Amino acid sequence: MRIICSYRIVASEQMPPNTDYVEYNQFKSALVAIPRDFKVRLIPRDGVEGMSEEGALESCLEEARARTEGYYKEEEGVKI
Repeated sequence: MRIICSYRIVASEQMPPNTDYVEYNQFKSALVAIPRDFKVRLIPRDGVEGMSEEGALESCLEEARARTEGYYKEEEGVKI
């Protein structure tokens, strides 16, 4: 499970995301869409199977670390 799935994303009341297709671009003359600035709140989701919210997230992160530990190599500093 990805970390982002562990949180509920709630739009800010002061700076909500702009979803209007005309007013979406921050710069009207830009050739690509650059969204206007907005703010959100990340609220931890409820725990799973009786675990606390922090316990569920920590468990998920530990499982991901264990699954991928063979794919990454930790390097020590360069010796001169």
